[in-house]
Amino acid sequence: MKKLSSYLGSLKLGIVLICLFAIVLIVATFFESSYGTRAVQYSIYKTAWFGLLLILIAINVTFAALKKYPWKKHQVGFVITHLGILVMIVGSFISFWFGVEGNLPLYNNEEKDYMLSDEQTLTLEIPQKNISLTKILNLGPYVKKGALATFSPDPTTEVRVDTFLPYAKVEESIVEDKTSNYEGIKLHLKNPFAAFDQWLLMNETGNEELQVGPATLIFKKLKDASSLHSFLHTKTASQKNSLGELKLTIHNQHWTLPISSSELSKTIPLNGSAFKLKNFQYFSDAQVQNGKLVNRSETLTNPALQFVLEGPEGSEKYISFTNFPNFSSMHQKTTVYNAKVEFMAHDSHVHSSQQHTLYLAVTPNQKLYYKVSSAKENRSGEIVVGKSYDTGWMDLTFTAEQFFPHATKKSSFSPFIPKDPNNPKALPALHLSFFKNGTLTHKEWLEFYENKHVVFEGEHYTISYLPKILPLYFSLHLKQFEMGTDPGTNNPATYKSHVTLKDSAAGGIVQDHLVTMNEPLTHKKFTFYQSSYQNDEEGRPIGSVLSVMYDPGRSLKYAGSLLIVLGILWMFFFKKIYMEAAQEYLKKKETLKLKPEETHAF
Repeated sequence: MKKLSSYLGSLKLGIVLICLFAIVLIVATFFESSYGTRAVQYSIYKTAWFGLLLILIAINVTFAALKKYPWKKHQVGFVITHLGILVMIVGSFISFWFGVEGNLPLYNNEEKDYMLSDEQTLTLEIPQKNISLTKILNLGPYVKKGALATFSPDPTTEVRVDTFLPYAKVEESIVEDKTSNYEGIKLHLKNPFAAFDQWLLMNETGNEELQVGPATLIFKKLKDASSLHSFLHTKTASQKNSLGELKLTIHNQHWTLPISSSELSKTIPLNGSAFKLKNFQYFSDAQVQNGKLVNRSETLTNPALQFVLEGPEGSEKYISFTNFPNFSSMHQKTTVYNAKVEFMAHDSHVHSSQQHTLYLAVTPNQKLYYKVSSAKENRSGEIVVGKSYDTGWMDLTFTAEQFFPHATKKSSFSPFIPKDPNNPKALPALHLSFFKNGTLTHKEWLEFYENKHVVFEGEHYTISYLPKILPLYFSLHLKQFEMGTDPGTNNPATYKSHVTLKDSAAGGIVQDHLVTMNEPLTHKKFTFYQSSYQNDEEGRPIGSVLSVMYDPGRSLKYAGSLLIVLGILWMFFFKKIYMEAAQEYLKKKETLKLKPEETHAF
């Protein structure tokens, strides 16, 4: 036993372990630079063998210190240094086992009392059977295949995760699906300069709209014969001499509204939301005079639309100029709703290209019709699949190459290698196989953050691939996110999140805080760091992403580091001072002993 303890605390073993530890850290550093933080955590720092290496170092340090027991005064620095190493290793293990890491994404004016953990969960639910099964997935940053996770909601059914893509490239296509209630049409658009294909898939609103360059494609579902007659013979907005068209985006919701002179005095609700538009003012030739917008003339020179957006958090005034679509967003200093507004005035000499619209319609008996709208004329008629039709603008023709009365969108996934693994801009994906009595009968891809409804063997399944949600027991409300840019560029330079902390359990705390890249917010056991931001389809920042960390071993790691520094200082600095003082003391003591003898001799 004495021989074993002597070997465990030997200098030779210590040198081997420290050299091995240094080699691992060097490899980990290069590994992280190539494959990212997530990969090095999974492959090295959070592995069992790395933990075992730390335990062996702790054992060697402990026995090395015990070998010299009882300790002498000149060994104080040695003992403090070894104690610091042990304390730091213990703190690291506590952080590993009990620490929590995640993030908190917030849109402007949004409040949450939970965080999203770095752990991924897969949940399978069958509502009619009241079945809900959840598994935590720890699949790492590498492509994996095989039986990665299995659900068995009943003895004859098995749902198996058989492929995991840590970074997935998604390609979408429209395919025929007899179970779908939505139609799909593939158009081939061509002029002397370009040619391309475009799919349109009907949605639940019965109106699918897509902007393709200067043209607009609209796919409508008609209810009856009167709807068809109205579609073919109703004049377009430009022919009715309407004022224009307003496009509005709020929190990734989109609306397109025709604006006519008769609607200026109305309050217009936005379908599917709590928002309303009111107090419209139209200007054909807008100009600012004495801080107010006035109409300089009736000539359509600088058309603009001013209105009030009313919502749950109050009202905001917006102005949109047809000729300067970015003007309102550039000059609006504070906003709650952060709405994106675009007003397109209808006139043949003001953005006439914006009025090029191709309307497609499908009747209940699955017949197709079209109507082409331009600033000059309308064309309409029945569509024959495979036949080309002239739009009347830009020498553009269109052909309906395929039509599916029952269509759905299908996503295919393939592995993707990101240039920057720490900012991959690609989500993980899972492939699931559904078995009935041992026979594979259905397959599905599921992207991270996706909640999908699947019909399998006549039963409705809900499958969710989401981060694990952890409660905070208090809430954070994002009042406003601000992003600073480098001078003369749009490159992000600084992030600022103005948040309100609310904690009813701690005496009803309501506090405003500013979270920046160098100023985290700490409350209770959680620390919030400014990490990233969320943007809309136009790239404008509309929210913040805060990193959330709970590190119960942090104080021990700090204390261990401090003890190591103090121990080293004691061994190489204070020890010398101590030894010099001790030698001086001994010399004086010897001198005092010799003085009586010298006196007696005389």
